[in-house]
Parts: sequence; C-alpha cells; structure tokens
Amino acid sequence: MKKYSKKYLSLVTAGSLLLTACGGGSDSDNNPTEPEKGSLSIAISGLPTNTLANIEISGPDSFKQVITATTTIPELAPGTYTIKALEVSNDSLRFITAEAGTTIDVRSNQTTQELIQYGVPQISQGVVSGFGSVYVNGTRYDTSESKFTHNHQASAEASLNVGMQVTVTSLKADDNTSPMATSIEYLAHAQGGVTHIDLFNNSFVILGQTYIANELTVFEDITFDQINLNSILEVSATENADGQFIATHIASSSEQDEQQVQGTITNLDSIKTTFTLGALTVDYSQSEIDGELANGAIIEVKATNSPVNNILIADDIDVNEQTTQAGELLDITGIVKALSAQSLTVGQYQLSFNDDTEFTHGEKEELTVGTKVNLIAVTSGDNSAVIKKIQLDELTEIEISGHVELTSDDSFTLAGQNFTVNSFTQYEDDYLNNRQFNFKDITIGDYLEVDAYQVTDGLLSQSIQRKAIETNTLDIDGAVDSFTETTITINKITIATSNLSEFENSAGREITQQQFFEQLNKGQQVEIEAASINGELTAIEIEMESSQLDEIISFEGVIDTFDSSEHFTVNGHSLTTSTHTQYDDGVKSDLILGAQVEIKGRKNNDGVILATAIEFESDASDLEIEGAIDSLTEQSLTVAGNEITINDSTIYEDGLRGDLAIGKYIEVDVAVEASGLLTATNIEFNPQDEDVVVGFITETQGEYQFTIGQQVVTFDAETDFDNGVNTQLAVGLKVKVSGSLDQENILVAEEVEFEQLQQQTVEGAASNFAQGNHFSIGNQQVEVNSHTQYIGGGLSNIDNGVVIKVEGFINVQGSVTAEKVTFEQEQLVKIDGIVSSFTDTTSFSIGTQVIITSAETEFDDDSNSFTLGSNLSIEGYLDNSNVLHATKVSVN
Repeated sequence: MKKYSKKYLSLVTAGSLLLTACGGGSDSDNNPTEPEKGSLSIAISGLPTNTLANIEISGPDSFKQVITATTTIPELAPGTYTIKALEVSNDSLRFITAEAGTTIDVRSNQTTQELIQYGVPQISQGVVSGFGSVYVNGTRYDTSESKFTHNHQASAEASLNVGMQVTVTSLKADDNTSPMATSIEYLAHAQGGVTHIDLFNNSFVILGQTYIANELTVFEDITFDQINLNSILEVSATENADGQFIATHIASSSEQDEQQVQGTITNLDSIKTTFTLGALTVDYSQSEIDGELANGAIIEVKATNSPVNNILIADDIDVNEQTTQAGELLDITGIVKALSAQSLTVGQYQLSFNDDTEFTHGEKEELTVGTKVNLIAVTSGDNSAVIKKIQLDELTEIEISGHVELTSDDSFTLAGQNFTVNSFTQYEDDYLNNRQFNFKDITIGDYLEVDAYQVTDGLLSQSIQRKAIETNTLDIDGAVDSFTETTITINKITIATSNLSEFENSAGREITQQQFFEQLNKGQQVEIEAASINGELTAIEIEMESSQLDEIISFEGVIDTFDSSEHFTVNGHSLTTSTHTQYDDGVKSDLILGAQVEIKGRKNNDGVILATAIEFESDASDLEIEGAIDSLTEQSLTVAGNEITINDSTIYEDGLRGDLAIGKYIEVDVAVEASGLLTATNIEFNPQDEDVVVGFITETQGEYQFTIGQQVVTFDAETDFDNGVNTQLAVGLKVKVSGSLDQENILVAEEVEFEQLQQQTVEGAASNFAQGNHFSIGNQQVEVNSHTQYIGGGLSNIDNGVVIKVEGFINVQGSVTAEKVTFEQEQLVKIDGIVSSFTDTTSFSIGTQVIITSAETEFDDDSNSFTLGSNLSIEGYLDNSNVLHATKVSVN
C-alpha cells in the first residue's frame, strides 16, 4: 500500500472538505473517511531462553494488550501508544529496561518498530583497563548513552584514564552483547599535598592516608621518583587489608583548590565533633553533612584548608549510603579485607560463598586476607550478596621490556617467551598515544614493557605499555628460578654472563662475578639488562634488588638544591655522601645543581639518605670494553675475547685508525646491534702508551705483588695509589694498573687506581669497648660513625660481650668502618615519659622517640585508651629507622 507524507495527506483532506462544501457527493460522503490502519512490531531481547517478558501496550480507542515475546500487532488505529516494560525474574535475577515506559506513534499504512532491551541492573567497581568504548573488570561497556562524572562534575569519556577506579551502572543482557552503561562515575580517593614519602616501601601520605605504588600503578605527568613534599596529587586507589591503599592511578596537579579524601569513620566523638580517617583527625563542627555519620560509614570529606596539627576542618561530608535491591549483579575488583569460612569483605560489601560459587585462577583454599579478587555476585537486598564467580589475582612474577619478536592471533613473543592477554589486561600507549591501543595493535618490532605471571600456556600479561625506545637490549626483572656459576634463569629465560657483564649488589656497588654468584639465592629478585650477543642472551648489567633486610632505597632524579658534594637534595630528598660512596659514569666532582642521577642508599639515624652508589646519566654506548687488542682485521678487532666491528663511523681519540695494532691497549665504547654483533662507536688510545690492566685481584703474593687474572703485578714505594692505599689490596678488589712490562712479563706498576671499595664482614662479641666510636671483634678493629645503620639496637646497646655482626669497608688504617651493625639478639628498649605528639594509639611520640603499636602489643588494663599528655611506660625494640615497636604499654 502506498505511503503518504503528512503534507500530501493534508492536501487530500482539504480537497475533500472543498467538495463537501460545494454540495457534491453521495450521502456516504457526509461521513468522515475512517483512517487506514497501521501496525506495531515489538522486538524483545536480553532475556534468558524461555523467560517471558511482561510488556503492557495501551493506545487510542481504549486499546490494551500484554505481550510476552517478540510480536507484531496489526490493524491498529493511528495515534500515540504507550509501551510499559514491567520487571520479570529468572533464577533470582531481576530483569528491567533502561526506561520503564515509552511512547511511540503508529501511522496509517506503516509498521512502526520498537526494540525493548531487557537487562539485569549491575554495579561494577574497578579499574579502567582500556578504551573503545570503556573496559572495566574485563568487560567492555557500551558508552554511547552514558553520563560521565569526574569528582561529581559532569564530564566526558575523554576525562577517564587507564588505572582510574570507577563505578559503572549498567544493564547486563543475557547474551554476548556489551552491557549498556547508563553512568560512569570517577571519584578520586584523595586530592591534596604529600606530607610524607617512604622511598623504600614506594609509599606516600596524603591527608593521613598511606598510598602504595606498585608495578600496575599508572602515573600521569609524574613518576614516583619525582614525588616530593611539595607535590599535589590526585590519587585513585583501593584499600588493602592493613588500612592502607594501593594506588592505581596517580596524577600531578599544579593547583590545590580543595582537599578531598575518602575513608571509613572510626573514633566518632559527637561531643568533640571529631572522627578519624586512618591517621587523620576530622573536625566536622563547621561542615555540611549529607547522610548520617557513624563508625564504619564510608564517607567523602572536602575542605578548603590543609590540616593543622593533623586536624582537618571539614567543609562538606558526603556519606556513601549506596544500597542495592535483591536480584541485582555486583562486579567488584578489590582486596579482601576480612575472611571467614563462609564469607569475605571487599570494599563496603560483605559477600558469602555457597556450594555453587565458581573459583577461577585459584582455589578457595588459596583465598586469604590481602588477596586481590574479581567477583560476580547476586545481591540479597541488604548490601549483602552471594558470590557466583570469583577470580583470584596473581602477583606479577616477571617484568620484561623489549622488542616484539613474533605475533599470533592470541599472543606475542618477547625474549623467546610467549605472552598471552585476557580481558583484564591493562593497556597504555606512550609511543603513538593511541587511546584505544590494545592487543590487536601490537606489531613485530614494537617496544613493550610487560608485567606478567605464569599460567599453563605461557605468561599472562597483566599490563602492557608501548614505549618509544630505540634500543636493542632487554630489561628483565624477576625472581631467580635457578642458576649456575655463570648463568641465571628467570621464568624459563636463561641469561648468560661474561666478561662483558657488570655485577652490582643491592647497594649498587660493583662486585665480581664470583662474589655475585656466591651471594645469589634461589628466589632472589634481580634486574638484568641483556642483549643477544653472537646468538646468546648475555647480561650487560645485572644487579640484586634490595630485600626488607637490606633497607636500600633506589630512585632517579635531578639535584635540585646543592650545598656541597656531601650535602644536597634530589627531588627534594636530603642526601649525603661518604668516603665509601661509589660513583658510576662520573666522579664526585660531577655532583652539581641540575645533574641527573640515580641514587642507591639507606637512611641514616637523622632521616637523611646516605648514598651508597651514585650513577650519573650518561649518553655513552651500551657497553665499554677495555684491554689489549688480541687480533685485528680491516673490519674488526678483538679485545678481551670479544670480536668488535669497526667502520667509517667509528670515532678515534688520542690516535688514528692506523694506530690500531695487536697488543695496543684501548678503551672501546660498543653498541649492540639488533643482529647481536658488537660495533665500536668510539675507540680511545692509552695516551701514555703504557701497559694497562683492569680487573679483579685474584691472588696476593707477599707484600708487594698481586695478580689480576693471569697478569702478575709488582709495586714499590714509588707507586702512586689513587682512591686507596696499598694496605687495602685484597682478593676480589677491582683495580686499574698502569705501568710497564719487564723482561719476565711482570707488570711493574706506576699507578694503581682502586675502582671498588673492599667490603668486610665480621661477626662476634664486641670487646675493648669504651664510650666512643671504636671497639674490636676478635683482632679486627671497628669504628662507627653518624652514617652507621643499626638493626635490633643502637650505639648505646653496644657493650663488651654483646654479639653483633658488622658490615663495612676496610679504611686506610686497616679498621672496618661499619656501614651496618646487626645485633644477633634484639636489644630490649625501655622508655618512660609524656606523650608529646599523638596521631592515634598506634602512632605517637615520647620526646623525640617515635613509637608504634600493633596487634601483638600488650596493653595493661585500659592503657590502649591513652592520648596526648598521657604518662606511659613502653618496652619494645628499635627498627632500622630508630622507630620503637612497642611490645608492652603501661599507663603510669
């Protein structure tokens, strides 16, 4: 039947009226023409099979009809119809539509079509892992009809970034289509100034809350190393089992218009109008409150001014009173805060197990407090829910950076290892800034930084970052599975070591290959820079990572204030150096304002970082090889057993290409090519044309002779010693010797340069101790200084007969300068006094002594209710930072 436009129908009607006015037509023409009928086609989707819809349709002429499935209703009078989709249930789930009712127009001779999309109301809380539209908790959400808010302000999808914690409200259909997100809300966990930084634990404090950064934390316009006490940050985070927060996204802010923090109320005092959030005291006497304050309530606090004496004057407080109806879905990613045989707590939700709960990526027996999980649960209507499916998250086992070697439909290869992805994999593109970068965009040659853990068919990627880096090396960070005298295996990746490799201990100090493997243990975390050299994956630099016992801090930054080479700051952190500080790619005099450095060190008793090693940023090539030329051709030479290509681009210092000759001592800067070949970028000749040998002392003979490798060296009273004295010469020490060979091929040293400090460890009972800084252990003299670190006690606990372990360096007098003193038995400390500063009963001070308590602390009577000004007696043990861990607290 022909369809007419509205305009045409109007003309027909006008013509009919004109004919009637002229008196023409039959008697039937006096009756208005009944309009042609139309039809309504309603398609229903999103419901489980065999589940009936419940849709009421009403319209002109008192029309009413209920349909339960996809239907076409014919012969309908033209006009406006109302379609009302009523809730239906299936298997304890309630199915609704985005809009309960809608109106449509049915027209003559036309079929009007309408789609009714059912779905289960779902609340998802988790991290944004990618875009196109938005991925959260492994699910892609259709955001075409979504409303976005950013810290309560209307925004757009572009305001979201990977790593942000969001709440998604959606309808989840019973099919494979992407859920339709009705709203996506982002609310920062905290926004404010940093008041404390712990470089060792990768944590910082904002508004009394402790935030920890890990390998999955996404940084925007800042890195962790750049955070200082002047930093203003916006942090997105999830709470762990210790009341701290794992930061998932950290952004730098140039302005601080308002303080903002979320948390759980404790110690609510309606008389003082205060409560605490973590270590922060909030005064709510002047605030507008939306909701009811109660201990355990989750709230958001806003304030114009920063805290004073750890008290924040709140302007606004919003209480999170989010409730759910029975039959809805929860999709939650978070950390288990409490656990029982039948239930667990994540965030604000208490969730229970039953026999139908499905565990993936782990078993129920593996579930512990502190485990990160993703779960799907069905609500019961009282903020509790039953878990349908739960996935245990794995900890990163390996971090690897390098160029993609192969790709397939479901994986890619780095360092010969197969990496897969899943819907939870987090993506970032720092190279092309492709916001929708994901697995399908990865191509051979891309430089990726991947955090992954072992699964049955390879390594599963937790996060993938594409970076703009031009290098042919691999960076591998992980735990040692196994090792030999010269190789290390990490997650089935075997890395060889050779004379090209540099070895460092956890303090950043260079050690020998032998020392490295003697100290290495299975399970030890190591960081390796490696390259494929002549077909073998070989370590260029390999270092042990610090453990909790090492207390080593490692960070990079710029010298931003400079008093002297002994006192300066890097990224706002106070540093000092000592005679034992080791320098790499530079010397002490290179410490100047603006210098880019990497620091390794430990905090001394004054809270200042003592640098054990400082590496200067260098534009040098990948490797530096020095030694005599073993063989020589037009295109290559061999030094220390390594074949090195030379070409027209090679630069020569203190000589020319024609000066190359077998036996000539040279220093070569080497680039590692993608093919694994070594190419000389710079060759420096020994300007004095002396015989030079560099290496570790392998043997000492008599008073004036030692051996480096196979080379015997002698010296006398005329020999110059640089960075040390002859009494420090010992097996394992690295030195550079310049001199001349005699007729017996013995190197007569004119200069000996120490390139490594001689470390010494001595254990036993202290003796010959008097008040001061000197004592003995056996026949070894020991001295301590302001940089000495104490574990399990302090200087005042050293006395004759006290058993200790001393780690340090041989000084020019032959004594050991103690870098670390460990008490074999912890020294009990007792202190009495008035509480002079008070955060809460877990953190306070008596005088200048910082004291913390824990669940293991014994409190006498009601002594756990003390406050500022209380008179206490404390017993406990000092940690590395001179903090007293209380084992017993009594009120005097």
